[in-house]
Amino acid sequence: MKRTIGIAILTVSATLLCAQSTSGRAGASVQGKHTYGIFGFGSLISDPGEELTAATASRRELETPFAVEYGRSSNTRGGAPTLVPVATGGAKVKATVFVLKDSVSEQEAQNILYRRERHKVGQTDLTYNPSAKPSKNRIVVAAWANLIELEKIFYTDFDDSGKLTNPTPALLAKLAVDSARNPEVPEGNDGISYLMNAKKAGIITPLSAAYEKEILTLTGAATLEQALEKTRGTAAR
Repeated sequence: MKRTIGIAILTVSATLLCAQSTSGRAGASVQGKHTYGIFGFGSLISDPGEELTAATASRRELETPFAVEYGRSSNTRGGAPTLVPVATGGAKVKATVFVLKDSVSEQEAQNILYRRERHKVGQTDLTYNPSAKPSKNRIVVAAWANLIELEKIFYTDFDDSGKLTNPTPALLAKLAVDSARNPEVPEGNDGISYLMNAKKAGIITPLSAAYEKEILTLTGAATLEQALEKTRGTAAR
């Protein structure tokens, strides 16, 4: 009887050890998975900034799960049109997901994106406050959950009051050309450069082709490169 009890105890102990070992391996696998990412579907792709570059473990090519269009006139770009998520119109576009390192927390992921969009990269005392009241020019850090095995992928958005109500190709072209002619807009931050970079990244929206054509018409150029040269030359004079 004692031998039977001893064998039973050994069997139970071995089973528990096996379960603990399996549980440990499963836990390690979960911990090894990356948790957060950041969507790039505009200038972020070619210019992520030092903070995001340092926090990135890898990049993944992906289509946005939401529609995007040239739907905002950006104050920091001299009024140039920029790509934003839209509720009507637009289309899902090619994007880059910056998969963040495991050490990056949810709050820090939001902070990095927020500072990049504010052109305040490295200013670590500037943090994102999700409870702040929405306004026309306030950046909203939104998130898409459970995509490509990531818990959340963050991206920037704006309140509807901060978006163009009817972004026609003619309006977009005027905004882009005006920003390129503005001597206070830094080189590469104007609307024509923004459109050129989006094209190079393979980002095409329903308005892209007509928008480009209107720019060429306004500037009397054959290409966007020529249009930029003409308008920046005007600004220089």
